Amino acid sequence: MITPPRGTLVSRIDTRWLPGTGAGGDAPSIVRTSRTLRWIAVALLAMTTPALADPVTLASVFPSSLNLRLTYAGSMPGATNPTSPVAVGDALLLIEQTGTLSRRDPKGSTATLLTPGTAPAGLALTGWESILNVAANETGDTVYVMFTSWTSPAGTPVSISSRGNDTAYQVVYSYDFDGVALTNPQAIRSFEVNHDGHTGGGMVVLDDGSILLAFGDNGDAFEDGRTFAQDDLSHLSKIVRLDPVTGDATTVGKGLRNVQRLDIASHDGFDYLEFVDIGGNIAEELNRVLLSDLLDTGTIENFGWGRNADGFAREGTFYIDANGDDIGAAPLNESGFVQPLAQWGREAAPFAAGSGPISCGGSFTDIGTLFGDLPSGLVYAVLDGASGIAQDVFQVNLFDAGLAPTTLTALAGGRPDPRFFCFGNDMAGVLLEGSGDFYLLDEFTPVPEPGTLSLIALPVMLLWRRRTRRSQDAASSHE
Repeated sequence: MITPPRGTLVSRIDTRWLPGTGAGGDAPSIVRTSRTLRWIAVALLAMTTPALADPVTLASVFPSSLNLRLTYAGSMPGATNPTSPVAVGDALLLIEQTGTLSRRDPKGSTATLLTPGTAPAGLALTGWESILNVAANETGDTVYVMFTSWTSPAGTPVSISSRGNDTAYQVVYSYDFDGVALTNPQAIRSFEVNHDGHTGGGMVVLDDGSILLAFGDNGDAFEDGRTFAQDDLSHLSKIVRLDPVTGDATTVGKGLRNVQRLDIASHDGFDYLEFVDIGGNIAEELNRVLLSDLLDTGTIENFGWGRNADGFAREGTFYIDANGDDIGAAPLNESGFVQPLAQWGREAAPFAAGSGPISCGGSFTDIGTLFGDLPSGLVYAVLDGASGIAQDVFQVNLFDAGLAPTTLTALAGGRPDPRFFCFGNDMAGVLLEGSGDFYLLDEFTPVPEPGTLSLIALPVMLLWRRRTRRSQDAASSHE
């Protein structure tokens, strides 16, 4: 075994995705260590290194010794209103929501695939969110695009909004994709929406080819989601499973406020759907639900937002009244609801909005799921092995490529609005809306210096006990 020199990083970075290296580029040697040594290093840092100071501190978030290195990986061709890139094979689809979709290969070359002028006939794009989101099937030969249009193409099935203030349509199209060009656009289904409200936009393709779509409540602040969020016949505030062949739409989840990203992640041998739901008054949510439970047509999973039978909405584990105000705590494990894996407070921030999540196995060791806050750029995580509900949320420390402490605000030169994603090789990435730059993320821990191991026996034991408890919780949740 090669012993790394003092100060060497414990890193899992894949240099194929850095500028100029390409898929076949020469990678510098990478130092890997055992999981035990990584935990020892985490414990040491917990004793000796404080978290990065930040003027915005959210309640219920703990400082940590979790560290991420950010390495510049590229920039958007345009950065008016970008959102999370989508991996298709070894390429990235770069989404500019004002109406442009581009392809970027691992060597950094980009090519335009869609513009407002080449959108399908029958659409009249709205502008700011003309392309709300994009997803691809597992083989990468089919790409789905959700447009926002003032019109719905003739002959396309339409889901009617029950809210009554619909102004536009979210229209899902399929395209054939050969890795170079998008062809053969086919309208699948249109959904009436209020384009000025919470539009949602989460989108992911399942193994069977069906598509999961997340729709917002189409409302605004100082509301509770009204009755529409709990109306099983309305697509508002829902997770909808869309059949791309027939255009049939089936509601599988309800009670969402404004979910902008859906992510399928595997933990402990099970597949989950994970998403962040942006709160309105008291809590930001990280939700996780077994994919098999979500797709079970016998029950529509209820995540709580909107006016329930008792007259109250749920935001995290709190009751929300018709004015959007929190009026008290709901019981943990409340019957009839899927409560969040984790929630974090917003009281100390003038404005908060969750972003993410991602669970990219190629970048993380002790981080289980990564997410963050749009306006402040703070980055959060739950630990690998976290399960159940009400899990601890930790702030992650950020470092630039030279290992100098940094923040997303500093990198963006202002408000960052981070949009997380996974590269095609399962490495983690983040796009900063504020600058249009995106970065490769890898978790690291410095190797402890000789003579320090005796100082960290107790912290290591505490961390081990925390991880053991979570492993037991995970096992019991599947009994």
